[in-house]
Amino acid sequence: MHIFQRCSTPLLRILFLCVVINLQPTPALAKTLSCNDLQGNIYQNGKNEELQRQAKLAEWNRYHDYIIGGLCGEDMQDLNDMIDQGYLSLSDVQAVAAVLGKNYNPSPRTKNGKLYQQIREGLLKQNLCSACASNLADEYINRPSGRVKQLIDKALAGNQSALHELQQLPSSTPLDNQSETSPSFLSKLIGGLAAVALLLLYVGAIAFLGLSVFSKRFRAKLHQHYQQWNTQYKQIAAILGAGIIAIAIFSDSRTPEEKACSDDWRRCIDNQQLIDTGIHHARMASACEREASKRAKYGKPEFPRFSFSNYQPGREYIETGIVYLVERNGKFQNMFGTQVHTEVTCKYDLNRDQVEDVVIWN
Repeated sequence: MHIFQRCSTPLLRILFLCVVINLQPTPALAKTLSCNDLQGNIYQNGKNEELQRQAKLAEWNRYHDYIIGGLCGEDMQDLNDMIDQGYLSLSDVQAVAAVLGKNYNPSPRTKNGKLYQQIREGLLKQNLCSACASNLADEYINRPSGRVKQLIDKALAGNQSALHELQQLPSSTPLDNQSETSPSFLSKLIGGLAAVALLLLYVGAIAFLGLSVFSKRFRAKLHQHYQQWNTQYKQIAAILGAGIIAIAIFSDSRTPEEKACSDDWRRCIDNQQLIDTGIHHARMASACEREASKRAKYGKPEFPRFSFSNYQPGREYIETGIVYLVERNGKFQNMFGTQVHTEVTCKYDLNRDQVEDVVIWN
């Protein structure tokens, strides 16, 4: 007879069932992810899909990367901003935090954050690109008295003329007074001198080759000068070089206005002088490069020698202390390892002397 049937009383049968159930093997729990598992490129190793599955998220987009940066790194402010501005839902963040074994205590959403989301979503419904809508929403919040805010209000109210004007603004930085950013005087001067030098070099090379081929007298002179090089020309070159170095060290041809601007950005006449002074622009460009490199997903980006040389004309940088610089020729590596020309916008706060935001336009 079966052992269960030998249990004569109901109480004994219940005890027997409890023992049998407890002896059954417990199914192994699925291993949850940790921050250590998310090191490196999560898109290449498929960790983003695994994290999405374990957190039961409806989708995984580039904004979810901020969750990992905040919970596993030092970008908690960026994560809070993404929630505040409506890019990420609090439920998604808490679901990922539960998988990673992290505690996340959200900050209350701000009035500006809710307004940012409202404006951005309204502009998206007007068929503006995602990057354009985000940048315009930022303008709306940070410049409440600007012309861009007035255009946005009209466009959201159905004014097609205002919407068309918004669409004509450059996607890199909406500008109140100018339709385009301008290259700095230094970059234009260097470009012009390089073009002239290249032209002179080209003409000189043609003349030199022509004389070398067709003129025996020129070849004889050339040979004679070559023999004299070690004595006469080296002495002249040394004297000229020393003179140029001395002039560069001891001379200062700057005007009093330029010296004042160099010492204090608040005393600059306008945005152009601020950028052309050099010392301020070099500091800002270097900081923008470093911040953009931190945000690059696939390797270190490449920038031209005089990077972030495009700026907004006017006096707004001096009046607000907020500088918008644009680099149109950056090279960022994509997920396939290819260098792609990429435009980068950098927002720099002169009052705090630090980068406020960097936008990489894919």
